[in-house]
Amino acid sequence: MKDRHTTRPVLVIAGLLILALLTGLLAWRAAARHRMERQRDRFSATVRSLGLDLGHRPGVPAVDNAARWLRAATSLVNDTCIKASINPLAGKPAATWTPAQREGVVQCIESNREVLDLLHRAARCPGSDWELSLSLDAKVPPSLNLLQCSRLLGASATIHMDRGEVPEAMEDLAAMGTVARSLEEEKLLICTLVGVASENNLLSVLRHAVASGRIGPAQVAAAESLLPRTDLVKASRQAFGVETNALIGAVNDSPNDRLFQPETKAGFLLLRFGPILGIPVRETLVADIYELGTRRLRLAETPYARLAAAPPAAAVVHFPANIVVPRRMFGNGLVWSFLGRIQETTAWRYLARVSLALIRQAGENGRYPDTLPVSLSRRQLFSDSSPRLELHADGSARLFLPKALELSDRLWKWTGKTAFHHLAWELPPPAGRK
Repeated sequence: MKDRHTTRPVLVIAGLLILALLTGLLAWRAAARHRMERQRDRFSATVRSLGLDLGHRPGVPAVDNAARWLRAATSLVNDTCIKASINPLAGKPAATWTPAQREGVVQCIESNREVLDLLHRAARCPGSDWELSLSLDAKVPPSLNLLQCSRLLGASATIHMDRGEVPEAMEDLAAMGTVARSLEEEKLLICTLVGVASENNLLSVLRHAVASGRIGPAQVAAAESLLPRTDLVKASRQAFGVETNALIGAVNDSPNDRLFQPETKAGFLLLRFGPILGIPVRETLVADIYELGTRRLRLAETPYARLAAAPPAAAVVHFPANIVVPRRMFGNGLVWSFLGRIQETTAWRYLARVSLALIRQAGENGRYPDTLPVSLSRRQLFSDSSPRLELHADGSARLFLPKALELSDRLWKWTGKTAFHHLAWELPPPAGRK
């Protein structure tokens, strides 16, 4: 009897502890679910307020689809000679090539003549659709081969410009614009990045053509039509939004997906057995992803000049998500680099448009203006500054963004690559200047 009376309080206490534990888990789960729903609503409200469309774009008929011809070109491209002969000369004008380098480029172009024909065919299509699924396992376009095609077109355009064959060069530049635009209009991060890289190739060739005087007032309208018009800031936001939804889908479908493999044994056990025990692993992880997605959407219009000077603190990952998710998922470095490249290319494109507008004006007036008109002085996110025009005694001019070159060095140093320095455009003396 004494033993029974002794064990009864122990059982009562154990029962109360279990009840308290269950009550605590239920409360934790309810709080986590409430936070998840709150973060989901904040994300959806941000998407609506920015006018974003995170669904599929309307399809393009096969006969009008540039992606059809681009895919055919990538399947035939001889990238061996491009890597050997063309890539080392990227961003360099033809005047700096040696005879041997020039011969290698010409031979590579001839060996890819069928590829160039397909790329030119793509440029005649009014639209593009790679028919991608908006998920983590989407079969993305052949990105590396598309970049090689863009560089091939750039080399061909450079050769034509150097020979004075401007219409032929414009045809190559139009195809480069098609490659860039076809990817920038898709809603996956990798497509946006490759599209931006392709557009940079186009801007590089155009910049040298402007500096050499090959793009005069008569060619301005044609050159302006080549430049992509995709709103890259909006495109980056849509890519961030689609990635957020894709991550949520992957978590809901399979918390044990390879992208969510924990870095520790404790994290693996928590991910596997936590939900069985009532621990809100999935709810916490989904809420964190929604919160990160909202934050990225809002950061897209923060000037890179500010981000580089004072990077925002790393995103908070709550327990138990901070145990079951690899740290790289919520890292900041890739986000700042991505936003920097988007804003840098937007600034390059704007300088290209301003340069062409100045060439047109100089053709009419015989000289460049003493200062930039207000209509051509829009502040650029990348440098958080407006372009400036510097006139030279011989009638030439230099268009540039203050502090942009230093920012480019900082941006590309982070990636381990060399900055292109296209944020300063040299304008030749106008023909027949007064």
